[in-house]
Amino acid sequence: MSARRRAVLMMIVAALVSGASACIGGGRGAGPAPLAIGDTVRGVLSMVGSEPGAVLVLAPRKGDVVVPRGGDVTQLRTLVGLEVTLAGTMTGDCVSEGGPRGARVFEMTQFAVRAMNGAAAVDGVLVREGESWLLATSDGRRQPIPVLPGSLAQQEGARVYFVGTLDGIISAYGVIKAVPR
Repeated sequence: MSARRRAVLMMIVAALVSGASACIGGGRGAGPAPLAIGDTVRGVLSMVGSEPGAVLVLAPRKGDVVVPRGGDVTQLRTLVGLEVTLAGTMTGDCVSEGGPRGARVFEMTQFAVRAMNGAAAVDGVLVREGESWLLATSDGRRQPIPVLPGSLAQQEGARVYFVGTLDGIISAYGVIKAVPR
């Protein structure tokens, strides 16, 4: 192989390595450009590290771990272990402190609960109409809840999630954001 070919090959390898490790040192990477506004990412939420420095991360099935920032991140902390979809913007920034080194930062604007341990889930605002309870979802649907778990009876107006089917067996539920009383 000629010296010129070897030099070109070395430059290509160096460019690939620097792009692949753009987030390793933290800060703004020289790697892939930020995705367009309107990005979504789906995965399971978990906390990494130990308190008081534990950090919330989202682990997608495919791809690298991301660190959600902005929006209602404090509400996400109540959903650790659940599968959620985040909407917002993949910033292109990399975590240098306060998270897994090299993880990408995702500026979240909204989120939705999708599953728990593989079982489908739905979230929305708990609404009461007369004697009936409904779940008002972010897409405008109003789903009836024939049997509301008793502990949610005082949570009208709260954002909640249910795992299972609302007209069948609800295997788990929780309050995402309670209404101040």
